Amino acid sequence: MHREQSSLYQSQAVNAIYLEIVSARRDYKVKYDTPPTSPHPTPSTAAATPTLLHQHPTLARTSRPPKPIWPPPSQTGAQTA
Repeated sequence: MHREQSSLYQSQAVNAIYLEIVSARRDYKVKYDTPPTSPHPTPSTAAATPTLLHQHPTLARTSRPPKPIWPPPSQTGAQTA
């Protein structure tokens, strides 16, 4: 009975890994094998297309950099003479 369960679990694990690989390959093909939907811009269309700034809205409102999530370790305890 134990061997049958072990074999069943291994079979399920192999099947899950196989499905992940197949899904990853399909996503890769869709992402990299699909031709672009629009032609390359010509000088006339490039001049008519507005340039958008791709910046996070919260970063656009402030000139200060964001605070780090974890502060660096204290330097006072590490310095020994």
